[in-house]
Amino acid sequence: MVMSLLDALLRRLENRHLKELPTAIILPAFFAEENMNFRESETKFNRYINNRESTLLTIYLPTIYGPWQPEECFFQQAIAHSSNNGRKVPDIRKWEWTHDCLYIDDAVKMIMEMAESGQQGQYILASGEQDKWLQCARELLGENTALLRNEVEAPVIRDSIQVRTVSQNEQISKALRRQKEQFTRIEDSRV
Repeated sequence: MVMSLLDALLRRLENRHLKELPTAIILPAFFAEENMNFRESETKFNRYINNRESTLLTIYLPTIYGPWQPEECFFQQAIAHSSNNGRKVPDIRKWEWTHDCLYIDDAVKMIMEMAESGQQGQYILASGEQDKWLQCARELLGENTALLRNEVEAPVIRDSIQVRTVSQNEQISKALRRQKEQFTRIEDSRV
């Protein structure tokens, strides 16, 4: 499934490249890691990005949180557990980027600014705040965050990728309140 999706994406990208159309690609941050073990289809995709930097804007995103975060994501699971009067610490999936996070509106604003300015190259977006992901987890879980100690070493980002820090980050408590409100509206609408 992933391979056919990436192959289809590569065909579409190649078609846009031949027409010299500016293109923005948004990928999860783990694709930016130096020693990431790519499968064959992912390696072809990565090679394509590196060979087409002149027409591509490639943006790698850390964890994105806020309204409409998928149910599989850690913060959304933590909200769901707390709404059930439980403070169970959800499992952190191996694909979840725990080194940084951005509020959805802040990420969208930065992506739009970069794309509309015609910027090209490879960038990983960053909050610029130390332990931001852990701060969000602490806001949601309180004392239970001691179980989360982020012992994983900071990832080494490939040299071809520049770090782009978001200029203004939404306050964590406000951002998570919006995510919780959206979650509550969805839960209340289920009968």
